[in-house]
Amino acid sequence: MVKKLKVKRNKNLAQTIPIPEEPPLMIKATIPFAKLTDSMEREELVLFLYAGMMLNEINMLSKWMGFCRKQFNDELEKRAQEAQYIFCLGILIGKLNECWDFLKRNYFGNKLSEKYDGKLDDEAKEAKEKLNQYFGRKNIIHKIRNELAFHYSNDNVITMNSIIDDMIQKPSPDKTFDIYLSRAQGFSLFYSNHELMTSCLIKIVDDPDFQEAGRKLSDEVMDIANKLIVFLNYLLFVLINNPQQWNTQEIESPRGIKPEQAFLPFFFDAAPE
Repeated sequence: MVKKLKVKRNKNLAQTIPIPEEPPLMIKATIPFAKLTDSMEREELVLFLYAGMMLNEINMLSKWMGFCRKQFNDELEKRAQEAQYIFCLGILIGKLNECWDFLKRNYFGNKLSEKYDGKLDDEAKEAKEKLNQYFGRKNIIHKIRNELAFHYSNDNVITMNSIIDDMIQKPSPDKTFDIYLSRAQGFSLFYSNHELMTSCLIKIVDDPDFQEAGRKLSDEVMDIANKLIVFLNYLLFVLINNPQQWNTQEIESPRGIKPEQAFLPFFFDAAPE
């Protein structure tokens, strides 16, 4: 049974959206293209299309990071998971920065915020204010995005260059560079190359405790990701401000697997059946 639920704490919308209380029940909402485009100005449509895409990407990358935390006793499996986690973390950091840059231009910069800020619920307003505060000052996400996450050029990568200089000028007699090679396509792992990336990330956090720096970085990134999810989720609802025009259908989503069972494998059985 689908219950009519008011849009969460949004006193400015009288509409109700029929969303089931608990998974696996969901609502598939079908919005005629003509009604969507007729109900929005072009800049609102641009914001809606990109905000939905950004919300999907942040949701997916956040889950993939969790899927790369499975504990293995095998050294190679464990290291492969670590490399995948750092990769997903770097991409998520870049996406969060790009998402906020987009919102600065296409929500705050074009004054759409003046139209829609008052329609946000309290949780979304709080998330927006916290995001404004975070990105309004020097922050780890912006620094990592510029130095590491989205660029391979070494022209301005200060942190990476300083670590490479240390490797050359002060080589450690006990340090090894570990590479796993395979004839199977996609199975080779240049582990120490990704380990270098991890060192760069930790150096930007600037904490002498390696483990604590890693925890701080992950916590900070996930906190900003969660705030963007809250803000974008609600913004999308208020942009489509007439849900009575939706064609809705109750569906049952795939049940999936338990979080503790989920992981993103690096290796797979490539042998032919």
